Amino acid sequence: MSAAPFLYQSEAEFRAAIQAAGLEPPESIEADGELHRFQSNGKCGDDAGWYVLYGDGIPAGRFGCWRSGVDQSWRANVGRTQSPAEREQGRQRVEAARLKRDQADRERREGARKRAQAEWEAAQPALASHPYLARKRVKAHGGRVWVNNYHAYPAHAAFGGYKSSGIG
Repeated sequence: MSAAPFLYQSEAEFRAAIQAAGLEPPESIEADGELHRFQSNGKCGDDAGWYVLYGDGIPAGRFGCWRSGVDQSWRANVGRTQSPAEREQGRQRVEAARLKRDQADRERREGARKRAQAEWEAAQPALASHPYLARKRVKAHGGRVWVNNYHAYPAHAAFGGYKSSGIG
């Protein structure tokens, strides 16, 4: 059996496993080792379903739904037990994907932190006489105001950086 029909059969088995878990499987499934989201209840705009499928070696993956709490592992049935080398290869594949995902998350968070810091530094200190604050009868409490009159307040203690409130 060539690799392409085996992978196609494995994707069909993966789809069946998602359906057996009570989720509406996505129309197309990509075995690329990346996280994909899908409409787990068939409703437009819902993307609580997720899956990761690896097509190299023995196809394997994981799927679930953040809303319903479903979280299941899956491995293609190849008609035999995995060899120790195949198990180790699978473990290394999952670990490499985790490290890649963790690095991407760190980069995303660092970018968000830098953008928030730049926005905070570019904003002017809020004055108690600002029309919004005067109308609400509140003090500035160290907030800042951007050119578009949105207010920002530091939330660094809880979030490890600055977060804008978008108030105003």
